Amino acid sequence: IPGLRFDVVGDGEQRAELEETARRLGLDGTVRFLGQRRDVPELMRTFDCYVLSSVIEGMPNALLEAMALGRPVVTTSAGGSAEVVVDGESGLVVPPADPDALANAVERVLRDADFARRIAAAGERRVRDNFSLDAMLHAFDGLYRGELARAGLQISAPIAEVRSATHARDEHAPPAAHDRVTHA
Repeated sequence: IPGLRFDVVGDGEQRAELEETARRLGLDGTVRFLGQRRDVPELMRTFDCYVLSSVIEGMPNALLEAMALGRPVVTTSAGGSAEVVVDGESGLVVPPADPDALANAVERVLRDADFARRIAAAGERRVRDNFSLDAMLHAFDGLYRGELARAGLQISAPIAEVRSATHARDEHAPPAAHDRVTHA
């Protein structure tokens, strides 16, 4: 793909080895190692595709951030990545340690602008609907209500409202849910 450039953001134990490999393969102008950055969201907004090539991964916050910024994503199925991205819908998911599959997925995103726009928009919605603070508050609210109901108790206001009311009084105070729990 003419003009293709890969920006590697962050540092780690393998950086020198990766830089040497890029030089040896003649990819000096194609792969840039940017190191630690404080402007990652601004940098991500310039990406045509965000790639997470992890072999081992926890919950990939950077992947969530790229999706929230409306970037099309390609990731491996390592760790929580496959939980975050629905393959073919909100991004592309490939097996870990399969460079051919990763390259093919990146090429598909870069060559098919309509597909890239669709998965980027779906990824942005997925993060908002499933991984945002509001989504987590609603999930916890449902969990707590269910557990309280099993214990014969009920809560009079949604957790989000309790948090908002408490936050208005003292922004550093935790939600005062215990003040609003009553017996059913």
